[in-house]
Amino acid sequence: LLLQEIDESVFDATTVIFDKIRRTIKADINDSLYFVLVDHFSFALKRARNNLYFLMKIKNEIFSLYETEVELGRWAIRYLNHKFNIRLLDDEAAVIALHIIQNIDDPKINKKVQHEADTVQRITEIVEDYMEIKINRESFNYSRFVTHLQYLFKRQNQNSVIRSENTIIFEQLKQEFPKVYECVNEIKKFEKEIFNFDLNDEE
Repeated sequence: LLLQEIDESVFDATTVIFDKIRRTIKADINDSLYFVLVDHFSFALKRARNNLYFLMKIKNEIFSLYETEVELGRWAIRYLNHKFNIRLLDDEAAVIALHIIQNIDDPKINKKVQHEADTVQRITEIVEDYMEIKINRESFNYSRFVTHLQYLFKRQNQNSVIRSENTIIFEQLKQEFPKVYECVNEIKKFEKEIFNFDLNDEE
């Protein structure tokens, strides 16, 4: 939408939400986030008035990874629902959270994001090389794969690991898919080299 086509009330609501984000996030926020939100809210309001709702398949993963940003997204939804007498779904909070994350201007965060992106790229290449496949990086399966890796990075930063009673399943999979097991071992070596983190059988 062109900015002149957007109702002034959307700009007013976005200003309130944008100010709330800037007060809450302990990092510099790019000014461009304001216009990103104006555009998103304008479309979201139009969809809601026509009973069309955006469903985000990986919202639960986002809710787990970005708690502060998601809470801001939920606050924004409550505010918009009340101001415009509509019903936006919780999925919108995940989208708003992603917009916030993508517009944080912080060298440390950007460095961390870049490092994780490079790590995902290398792990993907390991899988492609060992399995002799070409992964579609625009597919939903790849998106899920990246989300699982983000969980792994988060656990590494917290120095925590998954523990369960799945060792029998692991042994079965190792026997049934030896090539996959070799691939996973290569990823394990890479993780040890880059993060000095030992992946257990559950990981």
